Amino acid sequence: MPDIFDKTSSGFWYEFEQATEQEYPTQIKKASNLVRVSAINFPSINTQTIEEYFLYQDSVTHQGKRDRIVFHCCEFEDFEVLKINAAFEFEGCTFAKQLNIESNGKGLKFKHTKFLSEANISGNSSSICQLQLNDCYFKESVCIKNFDFLRDKSNVRDFFSTRFHATKFAKSLVLENVTFQKELTFNSVVWPKKIIADRDIFRQLKVCMEEQKNILQANVFHSLEMDEYRKELSWTNVDDWQDLFVFTVNKVISNNTLSWWRPLFWIFVASYIFYGSICGFNAIKACGWNGFFHFMNPLNRSSELYHSVYTTWFIHKVIMVFLVYHLVVALKRKTKF
Repeated sequence: MPDIFDKTSSGFWYEFEQATEQEYPTQIKKASNLVRVSAINFPSINTQTIEEYFLYQDSVTHQGKRDRIVFHCCEFEDFEVLKINAAFEFEGCTFAKQLNIESNGKGLKFKHTKFLSEANISGNSSSICQLQLNDCYFKESVCIKNFDFLRDKSNVRDFFSTRFHATKFAKSLVLENVTFQKELTFNSVVWPKKIIADRDIFRQLKVCMEEQKNILQANVFHSLEMDEYRKELSWTNVDDWQDLFVFTVNKVISNNTLSWWRPLFWIFVASYIFYGSICGFNAIKACGWNGFFHFMNPLNRSSELYHSVYTTWFIHKVIMVFLVYHLVVALKRKTKF
């Protein structure tokens, strides 16, 4: 990416302010309603920088306010811009360090953009503000907050249509005070393993996925919703302990039916413990595995061999039914049988 200004120079912003479209026709466009810059490596940018060099045609009198600020194929160091009443568009850009951006209602659009450090993207909680992520990559943690995502506001002036397309969250995602309507679509979005949000946000995302027939991802958000519900319960509340017991057991056994190997693991562990308590823990070594698997088989109704310890045998079978149920449901969610 060619540098038309030296970002390490103390005179960078003076040179940028003096630059004209005639000098740099492909890099700079300053119109009455927007400013567009291309192929520039910027030093740190903050709210004051935006107001002084981008937002107003006259930075001294603050006359001639622009509605759109567009960055194309630019690179940024620290970027911290808060409560600017303008639409921001970033295409083909790279944020090398931390991004903190807060829209004041106009909307934020990121396309073909890389975020190599932490990112905090905020809308305006008091008004509708749209966010568009198209072919973006977040390497580190990202926080998205204060957005009321509607299906389409592109017909309204100064609004982007909300879109989530071909975007990857590599590490973690925090969602705060956001609303997802069920008509929203998520195409080729790679969600991180760690998502932090409240129960209602997970419910909304689950509904969005169900509307798209994305059953696998809907199951993930259903599991996260159930886990958040479990956290809301308390052992000290008489009305909560039964639900809390069920959800805790489900979490441990199968991660709310998302994991098929966990119930398989517990089937083996539970059978080993019960078999060892009945026949001795050296029985497998002495008698081989056939007797153990015969005992572990949940469909085996023969109890003659264990008549003297029928209660223990029966409890084991009940536990096996419960564990096998979790195994079947977890496999069913991963397949179409």
